[in-house]
Amino acid sequence: MRWRSWILIVLFTISLLSMWSTQTLHAEESFCQQIKQETGLPATLEKGICTIIIPREDIKARLEGVPLPGEMLDLELSAHIIKTGKKGYLTAEFALLEKEINPVIDRVRQSGISVSALHNHWIHEHPRILYLHFQGSGDPVELATTVKQAVQATTVPSH
Repeated sequence: MRWRSWILIVLFTISLLSMWSTQTLHAEESFCQQIKQETGLPATLEKGICTIIIPREDIKARLEGVPLPGEMLDLELSAHIIKTGKKGYLTAEFALLEKEINPVIDRVRQSGISVSALHNHWIHEHPRILYLHFQGSGDPVELATTVKQAVQATTVPSH
Protein backbone atom coordinates (compact mmCIF):
# COMPACT_ATOMS: atom_id res chain seq x y z
CA MET A 1 0.00 0.00 0.00
CA ARG A 2 2.82 2.38 0.87
CA TRP A 3 4.59 1.94 -2.46
CA ARG A 4 1.40 2.91 -4.32
CA SER A 5 1.34 6.18 -2.41
CA TRP A 6 4.96 6.84 -3.38
CA ILE A 7 4.21 6.09 -7.02
CA LEU A 8 1.30 8.55 -6.95
CA ILE A 9 3.49 11.21 -5.32
CA VAL A 10 6.23 10.70 -7.92
CA LEU A 11 3.73 10.84 -10.81
CA PHE A 12 2.12 13.96 -9.37
CA THR A 13 5.54 15.62 -8.98
CA ILE A 14 6.51 14.77 -12.55
CA SER A 15 3.20 16.19 -13.75
CA LEU A 16 3.77 19.46 -11.87
CA LEU A 17 7.33 19.79 -13.16
CA SER A 18 6.14 19.18 -16.69
CA MET A 19 3.49 21.90 -16.40
CA TRP A 20 6.02 24.35 -14.89
CA SER A 21 8.52 23.60 -17.66
CA THR A 22 5.89 24.13 -20.37
CA GLN A 23 4.73 27.43 -18.80
CA THR A 24 8.34 28.64 -18.55
CA LEU A 25 8.96 27.77 -22.19
CA HIS A 26 5.82 29.62 -23.32
CA ALA A 27 6.81 32.65 -21.22
CA GLU A 28 10.25 32.70 -22.87
CA GLU A 29 8.73 32.34 -26.33
CA SER A 30 6.20 35.09 -25.70
CA PHE A 31 8.76 37.68 -24.51
CA CYS A 32 10.94 37.10 -27.58
CA GLN A 33 7.91 37.11 -29.86
CA GLN A 34 6.80 40.37 -28.25
CA ILE A 35 10.26 41.87 -28.90
CA LYS A 36 10.03 40.81 -32.54
CA GLN A 37 6.51 42.21 -32.97
CA GLU A 38 7.07 45.51 -31.18
CA THR A 39 10.49 46.36 -32.62
CA GLY A 40 10.45 44.67 -36.03
CA LEU A 41 13.91 43.29 -35.28
CA PRO A 42 14.83 39.73 -36.34
CA ALA A 43 14.58 38.11 -32.89
CA THR A 44 14.91 34.36 -32.34
CA LEU A 45 14.80 32.35 -29.13
CA GLU A 46 17.34 29.65 -28.29
CA LYS A 47 18.06 28.22 -24.85
CA GLY A 48 16.01 30.99 -23.20
CA ILE A 49 17.99 33.78 -24.87
CA CYS A 50 16.32 36.13 -27.32
CA THR A 51 18.95 36.88 -29.95
CA ILE A 52 18.96 39.66 -32.51
CA ILE A 53 21.55 39.44 -35.28
CA ILE A 54 21.75 41.83 -38.22
CA PRO A 55 24.58 41.15 -40.68
CA ARG A 56 26.52 44.21 -41.87
CA GLU A 57 26.10 43.45 -45.56
CA ASP A 58 26.41 47.18 -46.21
CA ILE A 59 30.13 47.09 -45.35
CA LYS A 60 32.50 45.74 -48.00
CA ALA A 61 35.65 45.28 -45.96
CA ARG A 62 39.19 44.56 -47.07
CA LEU A 63 42.03 43.33 -44.94
CA GLU A 64 45.42 44.42 -46.29
CA GLY A 65 43.64 45.11 -49.58
CA VAL A 66 42.03 41.65 -49.81
CA PRO A 67 38.21 41.51 -49.79
CA LEU A 68 36.94 39.31 -46.96
CA PRO A 69 33.44 38.06 -46.19
CA GLY A 70 31.62 39.79 -43.34
CA GLU A 71 31.48 36.54 -41.35
CA MET A 72 35.28 36.49 -41.25
CA LEU A 73 35.37 39.97 -39.74
CA ASP A 74 32.37 39.52 -37.39
CA LEU A 75 30.50 42.21 -39.29
CA GLU A 76 27.16 42.21 -37.53
CA LEU A 77 25.01 43.98 -35.00
CA SER A 78 24.18 41.44 -32.31
CA ALA A 79 22.21 41.64 -29.09
CA HIS A 80 21.14 39.02 -26.58
CA ILE A 81 18.34 39.48 -24.05
CA ILE A 82 17.36 37.06 -21.32
CA LYS A 83 14.34 37.45 -19.06
CA THR A 84 14.30 36.42 -15.42
CA GLY A 85 10.98 37.12 -13.76
CA LYS A 86 9.94 40.55 -15.04
CA LYS A 87 13.49 41.83 -15.53
CA GLY A 88 15.58 41.48 -18.65
CA TYR A 89 19.33 41.56 -19.16
CA LEU A 90 20.99 42.77 -22.35
CA THR A 91 24.44 42.32 -23.79
CA ALA A 92 25.31 43.54 -27.27
CA GLU A 93 28.19 43.93 -29.70
CA PHE A 94 27.94 46.15 -32.76
CA ALA A 95 30.49 46.25 -35.59
CA LEU A 96 30.56 49.95 -36.50
CA LEU A 97 32.12 52.30 -38.98
CA GLU A 98 33.96 55.20 -37.36
CA LYS A 99 31.25 57.71 -38.32
CA GLU A 100 28.60 55.57 -36.56
CA ILE A 101 30.30 55.33 -33.17
CA ASN A 102 29.15 58.59 -31.53
CA PRO A 103 25.54 58.45 -32.79
CA VAL A 104 25.17 54.84 -31.56
CA ILE A 105 26.78 55.60 -28.19
CA ASP A 106 24.44 58.60 -27.79
CA ARG A 107 21.35 56.43 -28.42
CA VAL A 108 22.55 53.73 -26.01
CA ARG A 109 23.42 56.16 -23.20
CA GLN A 110 20.16 58.11 -23.60
CA SER A 111 18.37 54.89 -22.64
CA GLY A 112 20.48 54.40 -19.52
CA ILE A 113 22.40 51.48 -20.99
CA SER A 114 26.12 51.19 -20.18
CA VAL A 115 28.82 51.14 -22.82
CA SER A 116 31.27 48.50 -21.65
CA ALA A 117 33.90 48.50 -24.43
CA LEU A 118 34.97 50.02 -27.72
CA HIS A 119 37.84 48.32 -29.51
CA ASN A 120 39.12 46.92 -32.76
CA HIS A 121 39.30 43.26 -33.78
CA TRP A 122 41.53 43.82 -36.78
CA ILE A 123 44.36 46.05 -37.95
CA HIS A 124 44.88 47.20 -41.53
CA GLU A 125 41.21 46.75 -42.48
CA HIS A 126 39.42 49.22 -44.68
CA PRO A 127 37.10 50.82 -43.92
CA ARG A 128 38.08 51.07 -40.25
CA ILE A 129 35.73 48.94 -38.12
CA LEU A 130 35.36 49.24 -34.37
CA TYR A 131 33.33 47.02 -32.06
CA LEU A 132 31.06 48.56 -29.45
CA HIS A 133 29.84 46.50 -26.49
CA PHE A 134 26.96 47.62 -24.31
CA GLN A 135 24.89 46.08 -21.55
CA GLY A 136 21.98 46.83 -19.30
CA SER A 137 18.97 45.57 -17.43
CA GLY A 138 15.29 46.47 -17.28
CA ASP A 139 12.13 45.69 -19.17
CA PRO A 140 13.07 43.29 -22.03
CA VAL A 141 10.99 45.14 -24.65
CA GLU A 142 12.48 48.49 -23.60
CA LEU A 143 15.97 46.97 -23.88
CA ALA A 144 15.13 45.74 -27.38
CA THR A 145 13.77 49.20 -28.25
CA THR A 146 17.16 50.64 -27.29
CA VAL A 147 18.81 48.08 -29.58
CA LYS A 148 16.51 49.19 -32.40
CA GLN A 149 17.35 52.87 -31.78
CA ALA A 150 21.05 52.00 -31.85
CA VAL A 151 20.58 50.09 -35.12
CA GLN A 152 18.78 53.11 -36.59
CA ALA A 153 21.85 55.25 -35.79
CA THR A 154 23.92 53.11 -38.19
CA THR A 155 23.97 53.03 -41.98
CA VAL A 156 22.36 49.58 -42.02
CA PRO A 157 19.29 49.59 -44.30
CA SER A 158 16.13 50.07 -42.21
CA HIS A 159 14.99 47.55 -39.59
